[in-house]
Amino acid sequence: MFNNKGQSLIGIIIVLVVVGLISGGLYYYFEKQTPEVSEIPKKPAEEVITPEEAVSPPEEELPKEETPSEEKTEEKPVVQKCTDGTSYGKCSTDKPKYCENGNLVDKVSFCGCPSGYEISNNQCVIKIACQNKCTSNGFKGCSDNGYQVCGNYNNDTCLEWGPVIPCLAGTSCMMGNCIGLNPPKNEVEYWAVIFGASGGTGKPPEFNHLPLVLKDILIQHALKEDHIKYFTGENTTYANIMAALDWLANNTDSNDVVLFYSATHGSSDGIYLSDKFLGFSELAGKLDKIRYGGLAIIIDACYSGGAIPILKKENRVIITSARSDEMGVNAVFSQRVLAALQGFGDVEGNNNEWVSVEEAFNFVQTRYTGPQSRPWPQIQDDYPGELNILFLDGYWRYLDQFNIEKSKSSFTGSNYLGGDPLNDEVKIYAQSFKPNYPLLTKVMLGVYFGSGNPGSLTVSIRKNLSGSDLTSATLNQNTIRPFSSQFYEFDFPDIEVSVNETYYLVISVSSAVTKNDYYYFWVDTSGNYPEGSYPRGTTFFKGISPSLPWTDTSPVDLYFATFGKTN
Repeated sequence: MFNNKGQSLIGIIIVLVVVGLISGGLYYYFEKQTPEVSEIPKKPAEEVITPEEAVSPPEEELPKEETPSEEKTEEKPVVQKCTDGTSYGKCSTDKPKYCENGNLVDKVSFCGCPSGYEISNNQCVIKIACQNKCTSNGFKGCSDNGYQVCGNYNNDTCLEWGPVIPCLAGTSCMMGNCIGLNPPKNEVEYWAVIFGASGGTGKPPEFNHLPLVLKDILIQHALKEDHIKYFTGENTTYANIMAALDWLANNTDSNDVVLFYSATHGSSDGIYLSDKFLGFSELAGKLDKIRYGGLAIIIDACYSGGAIPILKKENRVIITSARSDEMGVNAVFSQRVLAALQGFGDVEGNNNEWVSVEEAFNFVQTRYTGPQSRPWPQIQDDYPGELNILFLDGYWRYLDQFNIEKSKSSFTGSNYLGGDPLNDEVKIYAQSFKPNYPLLTKVMLGVYFGSGNPGSLTVSIRKNLSGSDLTSATLNQNTIRPFSSQFYEFDFPDIEVSVNETYYLVISVSSAVTKNDYYYFWVDTSGNYPEGSYPRGTTFFKGISPSLPWTDTSPVDLYFATFGKTN
């Protein structure tokens, strides 16, 4: 029994020991888990905790502590980019690049151009400072049968052409101005008798060929060929001239305009034909039988002023190359009359699209220094108003630059194109100029056929003297009248040019191989023009070999004209 009680007592003691150990361990554990709390400071008197602030939020509003297993990873979209970091469908900072499906491509219309560039033909090109399209504010130019005025019509600082302003009905544009149209009347016919004779060996051959040149000019300006009688050289006989005057008397009426042009040697009493002397008194009798509304009489001969008191009459205009006591100078007078009749007379006149006899005289007489060194042209004008003899019909509408000895104080020399008999070499020439219009259409050049076989004559346009041709035009040698001085037209394909910049007419021949194959042309060699008679350029020449340099011949200028359009 003791054993049983002893065993029971031992079991109770073991249980108590275990319970004590467990209780002490728990006490020790909780004591370690609870931080030491220092003495709690007293709250400031002013701080009052309201009951609401002391209330804890409902249990369901408290944030739940998430375990790693409960964390959720938010998926971010993948942004696709090009190699420079530009997102798909966006413009790069490197304009005009655009990110298209991973590739950088140019998209000018969408992305634009970087600074210093501008859009041109859907590409970015370096932005060039604006350039003037015309020369001065208010300057005018023709555009078909209207005109445009130079000014600043946009947001830049440069000049450009304004809109086309149509000329009113009954007017026509002439060098930038609308002028009243005065076309030939149906009832008026135009007739001409022209002749020239050198008068023998050693005399100027121009007299022989002048009628051919003048005939070309008259036909060019719409005179009917069957209304012209012309005689040259040995055909300038007394019988032929008398027959031609009778032909006029039989065919003209009181509405018509008649031109009588004589280029021969003469005296104060008359002119020398190839076989006989024709006195001014006899000529007056024949002219009195002609019916006309206006009669133009032009006589190029020594002492030709003697014709004026004998031939003058109502509705006539008489021009002579010299006074009755003066000799003439070869055929210089006639060369200048021809230039006037081609249209320069009206250019320096009233610009009404007609060349009058009075304008031709004014053009000629301003190109003489006076009786001390040149014969003095004479005029007798008994026609009311101006006696118009050639209708230009818009031919000079687009005239731009021209130089044709524009002062009394200048005189002329000549330069050889092709072979130069004075220097035993073959040369080409150039004339610089500055256009007023952005389109260059054609040029005219005063040329005299000299000698030999110079071949075709070519005029090209260059920006640099030794550069390539921008355009060119060529005349066959057969189209240039021998022993005649005339302005010839070189009509090349139109080209764009920059206004007020220097360009060059480069003149060359195709066949000249010796010093005796040449044309020559009139040039101004006056010492009274330090800058030349054309202030916007000068003349150059060089040997025909491409390797030879150009020589500046200042102050020499050629006689030339250029034509241009506003657009």
